[in-house]
Parts: sequence; C-alpha cells; structure tokens
Amino acid sequence: MITILGGGPGGYTAAIRAAQLGAEVTLIEREEVGGTCLNWGCVPSKVFLKGSKMYSQLKFAESYGVFAKPSPFDMKRLGERKDEAKQALVMGLKNVLRSYGVNIVHGEGRMVDEHTVARPGGNIDCEKIILATGCQPEVPHLFQELSVTYKEVFQLQYLPRSVLVVHGGVFAVEMAWFFLELGSQVTMVAGNLLEKDFEDIETRIASYLKNRGVKFVQGRIASIKKQGEQKLVEIGEEEIIAEELIWMNRKPVLEGIPQRLVKNGRVAVNEYMQTAIPTVYAVGDITGSYTAGDAMAQGVVAAEHAAGNAVAYDYKTVPKVLYAPEAAVIGLTEREASERYDVVKGNFPYGASGRAQTVGALRGRVTVLADRKYGEILGAHIVGKGASELIQLIGFAMRLEATIDELSSLLCAHPTMVEMIRDAGLDIHGNAFNLPRK
Repeated sequence: MITILGGGPGGYTAAIRAAQLGAEVTLIEREEVGGTCLNWGCVPSKVFLKGSKMYSQLKFAESYGVFAKPSPFDMKRLGERKDEAKQALVMGLKNVLRSYGVNIVHGEGRMVDEHTVARPGGNIDCEKIILATGCQPEVPHLFQELSVTYKEVFQLQYLPRSVLVVHGGVFAVEMAWFFLELGSQVTMVAGNLLEKDFEDIETRIASYLKNRGVKFVQGRIASIKKQGEQKLVEIGEEEIIAEELIWMNRKPVLEGIPQRLVKNGRVAVNEYMQTAIPTVYAVGDITGSYTAGDAMAQGVVAAEHAAGNAVAYDYKTVPKVLYAPEAAVIGLTEREASERYDVVKGNFPYGASGRAQTVGALRGRVTVLADRKYGEILGAHIVGKGASELIQLIGFAMRLEATIDELSSLLCAHPTMVEMIRDAGLDIHGNAFNLPRK
C-alpha cells in the first residue's frame, strides 16, 4: 500500500507508475488533480502564449505576403480556451488514474508517522508514503491586496496596458513575454532572471527582452499604493506605475510534513528520492525543483524504488525549457562541465539552417558540450524556435550514453531544424556541413 500526498505531475506520475508495478495506491489531493502544472502553471501559460504568438505574428505575416489587421485582443475568450484545455486534461488524467485502480481522495492530507497518513474520514495505514505536496504563491502580507499571483493572472478579463512582473524564473519570463507580445508595457523586478540551470543563456535572454522593450528594475519593493486604477510601486529611487502587479514567487507546501524532514526550506532526498525516513519519499517542488519534468522523473524513481527496484534519479538528463522566448538546456552548464572535464564545444547558428530560413526563425543558436577524451555529451543549450523539442533529442542521446560523434552521425531529412543538432556536434571538429571551413 502506497499513499501519495499531492496530485500534481510528481504525485500523479508516481501513482500511475506504482499502480503499474502492482501496488495498491491512494492519491490525496486538496485542490485539483494535475496540481499547479495543469491548473495554474504549465498548461494555462502555454495556452496564453499560443494566443499572444498568433496575435503578434499577424505583423510578421506581411513578409510572407499575408496582410491582416488584428482586432482588439479578447482576454475573456482566451481564458475560456485555457479552461477548455485544462478541463480536458484533468478529466483525461482522472480517467487514467482510475483505469489503474488508483483511489483518489479529495481533501487535506497529513503525514502522521512513517506508516500513517491522516485524511478526511480517518487515517490510512500504508507501507510507503510519497510526499508530492507542490507549491503555492508567496506574496508578502502587506502587498497581497494589490497584487495578483500566478494563479489569479489567468483569470484576468481585460488586457492591462502596463504590468510589473515581480520575481524571476521561467514562468515569470513567460508571463512577461505574453503581455509584451500583446503590446503591454512590461517591467520586471528580479534578482536573478532565470534559474541557475539557464546561466549559460541568461544574459542572452535578458538582452532579447530588453531589445523588445522590457524594462528591468533592481531592488526591493518598499511600498505599493493604489493610484486610481493603477498601482504606484516604489523600488529604491524609482517609482513604477502599472495597471497590474503580478507576483510570481512560489514556495513549497510543507504543511502536514514533519519538520525533521525539512532542511533549508525543502525536503532533503537521496538519489532514490528517499527522505531521512526510508519509507517516506519526496518529489517535485518540495525538493527544491520547480519544473514539471523534474517532478515527473522523480515520481517515477520514487515509485520504482518503493516497489523494490533500485532506480536512481539522473537530473542531468532532464531538459529544462523556457517557452517564450524559446530556449532549453540540459546537463551541465559550461562552468560546471569545465570544473570536471576537458570540455570541447560545438555551435551552430539558426541563420545557417535552411529550415530556419524558410520559417523566419533567424535568431538562435545550438551549443553542445562534450568531453574531449571520450566524447561524452555533457550538456547543451539552445535558444530559438523549436528549442523545447530539439533538446529532447540530445537528452535521449545522453540517456543512451551516446558519444558526440554518434550524435553527429545522425541522418536527417532536409531541410529540418534537427539538422542543427547534428551540425553543432560536427562543429566540434570543424566539420559542420553548413558552416565555412575553420
């Protein structure tokens, strides 16, 4: 018997895998199955980004001989489309869970001890527990009334003329990009623009945002005052006026988890996702990783290990993706790789790709890192159209322990974007087919 607290990507993936392995599974979720990702994060934001991209591409379409005048953007209809996608996915997920016999319990769950979970209606005795309680918005109490969080922003019924996005990270940048494409004036205040996994491309993303008109402000918010229909935000010596203040910060949900498992604001785990109590596992946001891909990979590992299989979590082969402006990373950063290996690097610019030229995706670059001696693929970063899909091929090669030369032997249809992966690998030896001789 395995009991899982939390039905987000980490929790529901663990539930499905554990059930596939023959375990009796109970999944307890206090809000909605799918967690932040399906309901207030990944899925809603991607629907919103699709809407803003379609709107902004009407201008770009003129270069292809298509002339169309955009009508006023309908935030209400976009919200309805978001709800349609979300409801379809949540319903489908529930059907999958039920098909495997997972017992779904709606309500608050709490870990009592290493073999007991409290839930509505009484306690559950179980052999193993998987904690997947996710995250929640974190807004200073003084600023709550004048701010909207990442949950509430998807409920807006109008398009604000100006927004202030507070706190960095992938979701914050995507939210800034959404409003930017629709013509809103966008200001961001963040210590770090992106998570540390993106350090190789953070400067490039920041420059791209600035060139598109995003204003960056450094410092702490001292006060927020209402000024008519707008907010007056004091940050250091500056005053920013915005119609909406969007607070993107999140924190792990640690309520109902024994404090002895919490260290430095998160639940510490080993490579098998076990906590300090061997029968208790933790996955997802509460471990300090805020991506759905990480949570799902961790959920599989926790379920496998709980079932007796010695499967370990390999964080290096899980891609991290920024959907707008599109970018992706995997493996070690250049700094991390250089500290441990004799690194060789290959690059390929989007502008040299035939397919990128035909679709007008001229800005971007593919970079791959490898060990000089053995050719081990150490990592990669991609900025540009299709990055979120292209990175998967590199991840698959890393999972198979392919060398950079094996990746570079990839046979490709032409013209395709995936040719850039091959040519970036070939560039390590100066043999890229679509770059001048070095």
